[in-house]
Amino acid sequence: MIRDSEAHAESDRLKRELVEVRNNAETQANTAERQLTEWKYVSDAEKENVRTLLAELRKAMENPNVTKDELSAETDKLQKAVMECGRTEYQQAAAANSSSSSSGSSSNTDSNQGDQQQQQQQGDQQKK
Repeated sequence: MIRDSEAHAESDRLKRELVEVRNNAETQANTAERQLTEWKYVSDAEKENVRTLLAELRKAMENPNVTKDELSAETDKLQKAVMECGRTEYQQAAAANSSSSSSGSSSNTDSNQGDQQQQQQQGDQQKK
C-alpha cells in the first residue's frame, strides 16, 4: 500500500496541479465576464479583445488533453488584458471625477464670492 502511494505520488501531484490551474482559469474567466458588464470607460475594442481571450480560455478548458502550461498561458493572457482594462477604467473614472469635482468647486467658489458681496452690501446698507 505504501509502495502504491509512493508510485502514484508524482502522478497525483501533477493531477492536483492541473486541477489548481483549472480552478484558477475558471475564476479568472468568471471575473472577466463580470468585469465586462461593469466597465463604463473601456473602449469597445478592448472589451472585444477580452471577449476573444475569454473564448480562447474557455476552449482550452474544454480540451481534455490541455496541459497545465497551456492553460496557464491562456489564463495569463486573459488576466493581463483584464488588468489593463481595469487600469484604463480606473484612470478614466478618476479623470471624469476630477473634472466634475473641479467644475463643482469653481461653482462653489463663485457662490461664496456672491455670498460675500451680498453680506458686504447688507452691511453697507445697515450703516446708512
